[in-house]
Amino acid sequence: MPQFDIGAVSAVEEFATSMGVMAVPDDDGAYTFEFSESGRLSMLASEDGARVLVSLTRAVLVTDIIGKGSVMAAGGYNPVTSHMVRPGITSASRPVLAVDCPMRGLDLPTLDAAFQTQRTAYEEVGL
Repeated sequence: MPQFDIGAVSAVEEFATSMGVMAVPDDDGAYTFEFSESGRLSMLASEDGARVLVSLTRAVLVTDIIGKGSVMAAGGYNPVTSHMVRPGITSASRPVLAVDCPMRGLDLPTLDAAFQTQRTAYEEVGL
């Protein structure tokens, strides 16, 4: 099971503190945070341990073609943060956006930018 390196753990803990929540790893080593307006934010180490996958899942259901199209439209490259936002739909029909960040050198500004990029992408398509 891939693990966060010590620097990445510190960054996740600093991010959690800045958001007023606790950083407690799940059984699989991932970190999950629930935010009432933004949704579920998850951070998981990549299989090779080189990257951190940061995903934001909204609580809304997207079951029709228009909703699904909105999710797909939320994806793409953000030139301001240099993140590629990858859209998807969970098996429970909820929208999810994911970005990946390098594990090495992970810090609070990087995690905050990833989170803000996802929130903005959702807002731009009305989700």
